[in-house]
Amino acid sequence: MLSKILEKIIRDSLINHFKRNCLLSDKQFGFLPGWSTTIQLIQVMEDWTKYLDRGNAVDVVYMDFMKAFDKVSHRHLIQKLQCLGVNVQTVNWIQDFLTDRSQVVKYQNHISSATSVISGVPQGTVIGPVAFLSFINDLPEEVVSRQYLFADDTKMYREITSTFDCQQLQSDIDALEGWSRKWQLQFHPEKCKVMTVGRTKLYNDAK
Repeated sequence: MLSKILEKIIRDSLINHFKRNCLLSDKQFGFLPGWSTTIQLIQVMEDWTKYLDRGNAVDVVYMDFMKAFDKVSHRHLIQKLQCLGVNVQTVNWIQDFLTDRSQVVKYQNHISSATSVISGVPQGTVIGPVAFLSFINDLPEEVVSRQYLFADDTKMYREITSTFDCQQLQSDIDALEGWSRKWQLQFHPEKCKVMTVGRTKLYNDAK
């Protein structure tokens, strides 16, 4: 119980620091007070309706990270917290919190040997969600197309008015893939989907 209270103090301190300095991406709708999937959906639908009313289509790319919470690099997380200006004491506390952890698997009466945990933010902890948000906070800066996040779920879309828009969307996909390689947090290929909403003269001419 005492450790949870301490985690809550650290979490609130982080969120206050991010809000006070306007560091949190306005494209992230997960794990934050006052934000939700409903609010994100309203904003997305406003964009899509506007594009469709203009007679254009919308290309949408859905992307999901592979075991996102388990794959966060501790070294890179600390680096990102430092870049966000989190004070040294808090960064050191989080580093200590993540260091020297181990896990076991229990099945019926059998227990595996302990294995060191070398990556990931511990699920079920108070500090875990905000630590993960810190890690992917800069992801929307990689693209020029519209992008929204809910925790590790990523939705990116673009109004299609010409072949340039198609090329730009592909360029943004490549940029996200580059980000994932750099920070060692891979997208799950089987959970990445593409959808087109509406029809345009561009698509009709291509048939």
